[in-house]
Amino acid sequence: MMGGDADTIGAVTGAVAGARFGLDALPDGWLEALSVRSELESLGTDLLEIDPQSA
Repeated sequence: MMGGDADTIGAVTGAVAGARFGLDALPDGWLEALSVRSELESLGTDLLEIDPQSA
């Protein structure tokens, strides 16, 4: 089977790159095309505010 894990590898790579380089590294055109941009930004902010010690 060719490319069976390609989507998973892409998702993990994107998550690591996003954590490393941040939102500012994405082209504006990509962000403007997101129909749920405000929801994603809100979720990202919520994730930043989670205290791992409280879990």
